[in-house]
Amino acid sequence: MLVKMSPLDGGHDCYLAPVGQGDLGAALDALEQDAAERGLPFVIVSVAEPMIERIEAVRPGKFTFSHDSEDGDDYIYLAEQAAHALR
Repeated sequence: MLVKMSPLDGGHDCYLAPVGQGDLGAALDALEQDAAERGLPFVIVSVAEPMIERIEAVRPGKFTFSHDSEDGDDYIYLAEQAAHALR
């Protein structure tokens, strides 16, 4: 299952982490491809710590994980996108 969200604040579309049975790596690849085809940054929001561990297990070092303490949201970015954003 692929899940896309459109934020109410007018920001860019983002994704929820894939859940359920199946190949997590393949699901992440499909989400990333969807974002690339649409010219969007690939961002997954509201990610619980156990899912972060699962994502890191199937795609070690590929993503950067951050927590926005202001509104309590967790975000995952492609590591290369986060590096560019921090420049």
